[in-house]
Amino acid sequence: MTDRPRLHPRPTRRAFLSGASSLALAGPAIARLPGGGRGGRVDRPNVLFITADQHRFDVAGFAGNAHAHTPNLDRLAGEGTRITDVYCQSPLCVPARQTLVTGRYAHDHGSFANWLAFAPEEWTVARALAAAGYDTAFFGKTHADTAGFRTVVDRNEMVRAFRADHADAVVPGKIHRRGPQARKSFKLHQMNPGTLPPGDDSVSVFHMDEAVVGRTAAFLARRDREAPFFIWASLLAPHPPFYPPEEWLARFRDARLPFHAPLSEEAAARLPARERQHRAELGFEAVTPEAMLGITRSYYAAVAWADHNVGRLLSALEEAGCAEDTLVVYTSDHGEMLGEHGLMFKQSFYEGAVRVPCLVRYPGAVTEGDVLGGVLQRVDLVATLLDFTGLEAEDGGDLPGVSFAGAMSAGSTPGAGRALSELAPRSQLPDEVGATGELEGARLQQMVRVGRHKYMRYGADDERLFDLAEDPGETRNLAGDPKHASTLARLRSELAALTPKTVTVRGPDAPRGR
Repeated sequence: MTDRPRLHPRPTRRAFLSGASSLALAGPAIARLPGGGRGGRVDRPNVLFITADQHRFDVAGFAGNAHAHTPNLDRLAGEGTRITDVYCQSPLCVPARQTLVTGRYAHDHGSFANWLAFAPEEWTVARALAAAGYDTAFFGKTHADTAGFRTVVDRNEMVRAFRADHADAVVPGKIHRRGPQARKSFKLHQMNPGTLPPGDDSVSVFHMDEAVVGRTAAFLARRDREAPFFIWASLLAPHPPFYPPEEWLARFRDARLPFHAPLSEEAAARLPARERQHRAELGFEAVTPEAMLGITRSYYAAVAWADHNVGRLLSALEEAGCAEDTLVVYTSDHGEMLGEHGLMFKQSFYEGAVRVPCLVRYPGAVTEGDVLGGVLQRVDLVATLLDFTGLEAEDGGDLPGVSFAGAMSAGSTPGAGRALSELAPRSQLPDEVGATGELEGARLQQMVRVGRHKYMRYGADDERLFDLAEDPGETRNLAGDPKHASTLARLRSELAALTPKTVTVRGPDAPRGR
């Protein structure tokens, strides 16, 4: 097996804050990648970081799904490297995205809910790259700390700009209803436009991803050509409501697609309590096979819409003349259960919610058309980004990620690693604005994958162990099987070693992260 590449130390928050000014002055001097550059490249690459929202790892042509329409992502995979087993550090928007900007596990950054709760002193990728001379910009859905981005145009600003020109503007799927039952049916309706007749062309519909592409293209056209750039283009699709433009819904309105059939009453009754509650809150208990097929069609249409906009972003790079000098990363914050195991959305440690697509292209430095195996996680992706951009700290770093940049340039496998993902019970989070609290690490809901095995712990009475090599659908819980007692003990120990005794959790904050 190929040796793992030498790891370059990562900046600590303390080291970054104390040395930011000297880094800024030394920006152009950090012009070479560690060790002379990957694949012979000696320049600092531009970075286009594209994220989708709620894109399952397996709904894509490059993943072998013949029903998905993803020609642009397939092209990106062919021109770069596809990483197959990448896990988000939390299957929920804000904690997942906060890991992407901090390079830390959720139990380190403490943002566990979908509110903006960030530590002002937190080290972030954007701050580090800005200090090193990068022109930084963020366009689209944030749900993360945007400190360090010189330009930020979030979804709210995009909506306001659109409505200034379109007085009749509506946001897709926003139908106002009253009462708890109406809210339940509304949620299902949001997911199921694939069963509806074509939309009303007389209404101006705001599709955020069009604005993300337009803002990114405008930034590329007016950029400072003396400085490398770091752009985060944050798409909304395929997050519900699954309402892409009619052209994309029409492609799948009558499509024959495989879908996860609704659970029988008996099967649903055997689900753990947390999952029965999730289904009840959503109104998903009464979903019909016809509705589930419609939801699946609408989701595939939303993925196709996301792919279309990825293609436009790649074209914008080419038109700006910087495609050859740009590291492109595509991933999603988390996945989507899409009816699997009787569940929708995220906040689950099953593969559909916690495993994400990941594509990396950098001409001359990343092997074209390669597939990288081994268990990897988002903190590793952050370490890889830092490796490619040449950031390192002389006093060593405390970020947990391991760079796989060398593996991508050598066409090798980084080896079986491990991945951690976490959620915090809602009842354990502070409600007061700006408040922080402490939670026993053992109270977290967690998942760890090591090699072929995955262990989930939602509480002392809800443990799950799966052998993904033998059971990729995660249908046979081995946690109570004496034959697998040693494996269960080993993964419990792995999880305990990764979990601090106490965790700081953050309450709602002022929306400085937008």
